[in-house]
Amino acid sequence: MNERQRQILDIIQTEGFMSVQDLCGRIFASPATIRRDLNVLAENNSIHRIFGGAVPISGNDQEVPYNIRLYRSNLEKSAIAQTAVKFIKNASTIILDSSTTCMYLARLLDNFENLSVLTNGTDSLSVLTHVPKVKTIATGGIVAKGYEFRGALTRHSIERYNADLFFLSCCSISTENGVSYTDEENASIKQLMAKRAKKKIMLCDSSKFDQASFFCAFSLDEFDYFVCDTAPQNPALREAMGDRLICADGTHLQK
Repeated sequence: MNERQRQILDIIQTEGFMSVQDLCGRIFASPATIRRDLNVLAENNSIHRIFGGAVPISGNDQEVPYNIRLYRSNLEKSAIAQTAVKFIKNASTIILDSSTTCMYLARLLDNFENLSVLTNGTDSLSVLTHVPKVKTIATGGIVAKGYEFRGALTRHSIERYNADLFFLSCCSISTENGVSYTDEENASIKQLMAKRAKKKIMLCDSSKFDQASFFCAFSLDEFDYFVCDTAPQNPALREAMGDRLICADGTHLQK
């Protein structure tokens, strides 16, 4: 997916139905180019193609494609990672899930000594294999959706380790539904990882606040900390996180 297609997808997901002509004016591209891009996005199940334009895919069981998530909210994810890395000390044992936010965190681990990191994320694994100071353990398993390991071998590997810290992200978070995901198998691996760690730290950008996805995996009480780019505007969610909330922009300090 190229930058123009990512821009088209962001516009459609933000504004709903967009006609080909409307997108031409927004993207400054020809109708033929826009139609080709819409067809590519529809083939990737990123949008629904309808007569004259396109609409976003709706429903709480629809996962945003990984190559979109990799570039979405990248400034927020980078800020979250730079805040979360403060929990790590030399010689820590760490589990990272397969999220894009944890991949940003993996990029910051080259300043530590004697870290051991277990991950089922192929992108985090790719980053860490170039960091000689980190002992990197891949869970192994079946490569699913091009970015994570799954399956019996993955689960067996996770069950053999204990960790000081588990960093993970989510699709949605709310007071009513806790932490939820679009994919039950992906969520179940995170649940298993959580059982193997002393501290569980949720990395969550503000686009996921007050949302609900198909599968509820955790209650808010199960986490030691929530590291976010900014504090929730919803007082109930902010109160539920309480003193466990840490924000990259410092808004958790505002009473």
